[in-house]
Amino acid sequence: MTAAWDRRSLVEQARVEELALADWLPGAVTFAPHWSAVVDGLGIAPGDLVTREDLLRIPPSLQGQVAASGGTRMVQRPTETQVKAVASASLLLRIARGIGGDQRAGKRDLLLREFKPVHVTRGGAADQLAIASSRADLDRQHRVGARAASLLGLGDHDYLVSAIPAGPSAAFWSVHALALGSSMLALHPRGHGQGLERCIDAFGLMPTTAVACEPQEAIAWAEALQDAEADVSRVDTVLLVGPPVDDEARAEIEAAWRDAGALESELVVRSLWAPDVHRSIWTECHEGVTGLHTMPDLEVLEVLDDATGRQSDGSGDLTITSMGWTGTTLLRFRTGVEIGGLTDDACPACGRTVPRIVGPITEQRWQPELARNGGQVTLDLRAIAIEMESATVSAWRVELFQKGQVDTYALELGGAVDEQQARELAAQLRRATGVAPGAVRLKSDASVVVAKVQAAGSPFSDAR
Repeated sequence: MTAAWDRRSLVEQARVEELALADWLPGAVTFAPHWSAVVDGLGIAPGDLVTREDLLRIPPSLQGQVAASGGTRMVQRPTETQVKAVASASLLLRIARGIGGDQRAGKRDLLLREFKPVHVTRGGAADQLAIASSRADLDRQHRVGARAASLLGLGDHDYLVSAIPAGPSAAFWSVHALALGSSMLALHPRGHGQGLERCIDAFGLMPTTAVACEPQEAIAWAEALQDAEADVSRVDTVLLVGPPVDDEARAEIEAAWRDAGALESELVVRSLWAPDVHRSIWTECHEGVTGLHTMPDLEVLEVLDDATGRQSDGSGDLTITSMGWTGTTLLRFRTGVEIGGLTDDACPACGRTVPRIVGPITEQRWQPELARNGGQVTLDLRAIAIEMESATVSAWRVELFQKGQVDTYALELGGAVDEQQARELAAQLRRATGVAPGAVRLKSDASVVVAKVQAAGSPFSDAR
């Protein structure tokens, strides 16, 4: 395996994944209380989880299933006894080397660096999850930043101004890691709650070559800089921090920055993004717009059908295993982000062989906010799908609708379902989601329900 991380063949990538999972997975399911309980409930010994096939024995999880106490039970916090029992040979070797002449103090310092959370961001639906990182994770994220910068054609010769507001967000820290990992000089002039005007004077402080902003602010920022007659003549890279935009929006953003005076011949507009529960940074390559390039030696990615949770060959729910990370641990975590698909074909623009996320990306898909009793509640429709998978009904669908000033949903069941079964299913859904259906509709002819699902393209629909 002598190829660079982004040039390995599919066979080499599979081998790297195999080694990484064997090194990390037994400890991950032992050191994080939530996953330890899941694996114990399945009757699986941690030492038996070392391959992708073993990983797939763990059922996919939704945010609602791991969100207790902000998801803190997903954080690895091993005892010395646990480390001795299941730690990988590489970790034990690092401990032995770290002890040196300090004996117990050296061992403690090494375990603190590897596992103790020192940094937290917010993520998930309604920012309900606290995503913790150890010092080892932060080192890894800076390496990820260096990789992302390389993909984007950025380096220590660049000067970056970021319009991402400071705060405990994945977006802010991804730009920070991008800059730190590549040793470029970066300014982050915008504080939480402040406007774009904070980012205009920064152009007079250094010869800015790259900018970073949220996609929806890219044109407004360019126009504000043009009005202020700021010098953007060296800018050749506009980084959109979020899911990739469509071709029309990208062209409009590029035109706005050209009008503001950015480099006419070399300007590129590229996206960098990853779900805010994951600490990686995926980017489009400098050479072309061909999808987001991922990092297969640092994560296991799957695409699952939104409704069934089964493997999908096309679009579906992006599902992440945070392979190698030692703070918050994600094992087959269904992010609620619907993607067009994953491809492992070599990038036609740059030739890199890493998997790419292609097609449209929709965040928090099927996790709508409902107006309830003067407030808002998040309803995860995917949890309904999980419950319905085990129900003995011929067909089903869920439709969001308004009932007075309250958002709710109707459960429609097709086939031979009686009133008692319907009441039991309604109670089951309330336990699973925290929200009882506002109506249960029974259709003796299941084909009526099937036709509605086919027409909508999903068992979920929104009639609000």
